Amino acid sequence: MTAPQTNNADLTKGKLRHFLRLCYLVVAVTVAVQAYCIYEKTVVNGWILLTAALSVAIVTLPLRNSWKWLVVPDNGILRTACHLFLVTTFCTAFVLDGNYYLPSGPEATRREQASVVSKHTKERQMTRRAGKYRYVANGVRRSYFLRLAFANGQEKTVPVSQAVYNRTRQGGTKKLMLTKGIFGLTVITGGLSGSPVAGAAADIRPGPHR
Repeated sequence: MTAPQTNNADLTKGKLRHFLRLCYLVVAVTVAVQAYCIYEKTVVNGWILLTAALSVAIVTLPLRNSWKWLVVPDNGILRTACHLFLVTTFCTAFVLDGNYYLPSGPEATRREQASVVSKHTKERQMTRRAGKYRYVANGVRRSYFLRLAFANGQEKTVPVSQAVYNRTRQGGTKKLMLTKGIFGLTVITGGLSGSPVAGAAADIRPGPHR
């Protein structure tokens, strides 16, 4: 093989590696986002779940060289960080997704009255671009949440729509449909109609100036 052909082959391999790295990054981010959406409907302590997944990542650290092709430049610290992030992400997603899509049995679904411990909103200032390097305020984005307590003593903060938030009374109860997944975690599968999986929010924009 001549020198120009060798250079072309190396260039093609380099582009392919960059493409595969990008695809892997997109997959990892997609998996993480989906896992978070399912987590918002799963009655589980998130810190315990993350700690367990991180423990798996630490135990498997000897395999961090498997990510050598993914990390540029080739650096041991970067490979370790990549291994910890990816293994923790995929282990967490495996548990949450598996538990969500695979019920523990034919009698896994039940109805339960959950107590509304508290309700609160979160506001985030929105901006819009008004120039090349200038941004101005563009209203407030408000999200709505309920803190629910279940019969087994567990509590969970769930995102709801503004309509559900407004008609729910603190100290009252909420009738929910619950399903126990294959890993023993309870998933809220009904009773919060009107609220999307990843949270509901309302935009409050300022009116036009007169």
